[in-house]
Amino acid sequence: MESLYILSAAAHAKVPAVAIRAVSDGVESDLPLDFNRVFNERGEVSLPKVMRQLLANPGRLGALLGLAHQSERAASALARFLDGYVQEISRGPLETIAKADAIAI
Repeated sequence: MESLYILSAAAHAKVPAVAIRAVSDGVESDLPLDFNRVFNERGEVSLPKVMRQLLANPGRLGALLGLAHQSERAASALARFLDGYVQEISRGPLETIAKADAIAI
């Protein structure tokens, strides 16, 4: 996805880079709303647009709340990982395998 382009550009520029992702929904999951239609012209979530979709499909509210919960869990897991990752890489150079073992969760 978008990480591929960033990592490719970093490799081309010979800049070390890493992509770390948190996943909030599985590939088999259906999104409860059409997220292509909930953003305003500034790229922010528009509450009126979300509400319009929910009013048209009120049965999707539960799935939307579930996605919000899953997203919060993914964000928390990512934050915990990043805290440990930053601490480990700031300690100084380690052998590649030792570094990978030190930050593995």
